[in-house]
Amino acid sequence: MKQASEVYRYDGGWQGFLCCVFTCFERREVPADIQGDEGAQQSLYPVRRIATDASRAGRVEGWIRNTLGGEVRELACEGFLSSLPQREMHIVRLLLLARQLGPLAASAHGDRSVSALRAAVYSMHQEAHLLTGFIRFVEHQGVLTATISPKHQVLHRLGPHFSGRFPGERIVIYDDTHERVLWCQAGRWGIVRASVRFPPPDGAEEQWRQLWKRFYRTIGIEGRENPRCRMTHMPKRYWGMMTE
Repeated sequence: MKQASEVYRYDGGWQGFLCCVFTCFERREVPADIQGDEGAQQSLYPVRRIATDASRAGRVEGWIRNTLGGEVRELACEGFLSSLPQREMHIVRLLLLARQLGPLAASAHGDRSVSALRAAVYSMHQEAHLLTGFIRFVEHQGVLTATISPKHQVLHRLGPHFSGRFPGERIVIYDDTHERVLWCQAGRWGIVRASVRFPPPDGAEEQWRQLWKRFYRTIGIEGRENPRCRMTHMPKRYWGMMTE
């Protein structure tokens, strides 16, 4: 593979990125960078626009799924949803390595891109796990709503949890970092791209909040208050979305 002096620009979606991978293999080159439309930065390199083509994306997806194994696929798919800087380039390097090693590429811990993707995916899984306990819902006309501000795109991991845990509830969770909405209803769930703003809590909700805060203060032991220990188990960046 030769090193190309240009930047690939795509629509920011998974299929669009797979078309970038297809172009890399077709042209036998590695671009200087790969950027989605959202958050694209100015570059000194010329930009090559990569159009999204379902057939090309499907060919790359099939190769990853059928040839490279589940672990490589997880690193690629989950890594794409992480907040890892230049994640597209790391995934491309992973797939280039997988052309040589096959499924064993996921175990190449000495490779910089494999190591970075593993760390990012682990961080995303940890964040999703914490959010299953930290999310506080507000009821609006029979719908449980919540707003979160995660580092990674974790809604795809929260969907199975909440739809399975509360199959009889209607749930809407808004990720304001990435402007994505998770909906759960009747045991099913899905994710759509949207920007929403929930109405303020009504009087009944505010009363429940005050009761919960009073309970939280009552069970606390003032002499044993340890903010540093609290931040270990309940990271401070989640406090803003928690009623207590």
